[in-house]
Amino acid sequence: MSRIVFLSYANKDLDPLLVNFFSDLCTEIAASTPYEADDARISFRDKANLPLMENWRSNIVEALQTSDVMLCVTSTKYLHSSFCAKEFSFFDERRRHGLNAGDPAPPVILPLIWIPADRPLPKAMDDIQQVPKDVADDYRSRGLREILRIDGAESKLYKVCVTAFAKAIYAASKDHGRKIKRLENVPEFDDIPNAFAGGRWQPEVVVDGAFAKGPYIANFVFAAPSQDERDKPPGRYGTERSQWKPFFPSELDTVLDHATNAVKKQFKFREIPVNDDLPAELERAKIRGNLSIVIGEPGAMDAARSIENLWWQGCAVFAAFHEAAGKLEEQEKAFGDAFPALSQATSTRVCRPHSPAELQKALDAALFEMKNAITQPAIDSLQKTDAPPPGISGTGTARS
Repeated sequence: MSRIVFLSYANKDLDPLLVNFFSDLCTEIAASTPYEADDARISFRDKANLPLMENWRSNIVEALQTSDVMLCVTSTKYLHSSFCAKEFSFFDERRRHGLNAGDPAPPVILPLIWIPADRPLPKAMDDIQQVPKDVADDYRSRGLREILRIDGAESKLYKVCVTAFAKAIYAASKDHGRKIKRLENVPEFDDIPNAFAGGRWQPEVVVDGAFAKGPYIANFVFAAPSQDERDKPPGRYGTERSQWKPFFPSELDTVLDHATNAVKKQFKFREIPVNDDLPAELERAKIRGNLSIVIGEPGAMDAARSIENLWWQGCAVFAAFHEAAGKLEEQEKAFGDAFPALSQATSTRVCRPHSPAELQKALDAALFEMKNAITQPAIDSLQKTDAPPPGISGTGTARS
C-alpha cells in the first residue's frame, strides 16, 4: 500500500501537542484526496516503542519503501536520534535511487521546525526547502510547537503553517512520489549511515543505502581540538576537527588534506566523527572489514582510545608531534596515557610523524600494509583451488 507521507519524529517529542498537529496535518492533506484523515494511505506514523532493531524489522521498512514524501519533525531530540537519522538516510537514498549522474534528487523530504534545535540542520538537509511559501518568519524562530501551545490551534499563524505544509506535501506526492522506486536491497540497520552525526564521505562509500564492506573503505578519525576548545596558536585549529593543521605554522595543510591525499589511488574516504558513538562506529567498521585510521594531536587522542580495545590488522594510529602542541616529552606522555599498549608497539601502523612528509609516507605504507593483510588470505585461498590458471580456457574438472 502506498502512502502520501511518512511522519519522521523523535519518540521523546511525542506529546499531546504533536499528536494534535499530526491530526490537523492529515486532515488538511486528506481534503485533497478521496480518503479520510485516518486512512493509512494518507500517512504513516510509528506508534510503537520497540527496541531499535526490532522496530527496524517491523513495518517501518515497508512504510519507508512505499511513502511518497517524508516530513522530518525537527528538534534537538530529533537531530540527536540515531534512529531518525537512519530513517532519513534510508529515504534519502531511496529518492536518489536510479537517478542519472548529475540529476537532482526529487524534493520529497520536507523538514518542519517543531522546536528550534540546538544546532543548525545537518548538511544532508542543505538542499531541501525548509519553509513552504506563505509561512511567516515567526515560525522559523519560534517553532510550530510553541505557536500551537501559546497561540492555540485556532490562531491564524498555526492554521497557515499547517495548511502550507499540507499543500507542500500533497504537491510533492503528486509531482514526484510515484516516480520514486523501492530500494532493491534493504540494508542492515547498523550499516545505514547516521546522516546527522557529522563527518563526510565520498558517495562511493555508500552502496544500496549502506556503508560498503571491505578494505577499500578508509575511515579516518581526527582526534584533534577545534578552535572552540583550543585557540592558540591562532590558525592552527579550525571550526571542525578536520581543519586542524598538524604542522602549522610551517605547513598549512589540514589533517583532512593529508587523509584525502593518501586515499586518492586505491581507497574511498570516510570521516568518523569524534563523539559518543565513536566506539560503536569503529566496531562496525571492523565487522565490515573497513580500515580505520586515527590521526591526532597527542594531547587530544584520549577521545579515540577505544580503538586500542578493537585493534586488529585494519587499524592504524598516527600521533603528529609538533612543538606548537607543547614539549615533546609531554606529548609522548599524553600519547602513552591515551594508548598504554599501542604506544609501546613497534609497527608501521603506530607512528609518530614529525613532518608532513613523514605523515604522508607513513599513511601510504600503513594503508598498503592493512589492505594486503586483509585481502591476501582470500587471494591465497583462491590460488589453492582447482581453477585453471589465467589464460587457459575450458571449464576444467575437479580432481578425484
